[in-house]
Amino acid sequence: YEPKDRGWVSGAISMGCGIGISFGQGAAGILGPRYGWRSPFLVVSVTAIICAIAVWMFVPEVQRGMSERIGRNHQQLEEPEA
Repeated sequence: YEPKDRGWVSGAISMGCGIGISFGQGAAGILGPRYGWRSPFLVVSVTAIICAIAVWMFVPEVQRGMSERIGRNHQQLEEPEA
């Protein structure tokens, strides 16, 4: 990500973590007493697997190290040879 976008991206990821925790606790509070203590784990794990598959399919792999700077001269890292 570009330096100007990194704060927004970090905030979005942190917000997603908070929303996920809230959803998990809410689901556990509703499902646990009705269907047993294992049911919240099943619901949350299925949604996590679906999200992981979606990320794997739709989020492109980034080239590592291209936004990093090294040394006192702040020289850009060279692109790795294929």
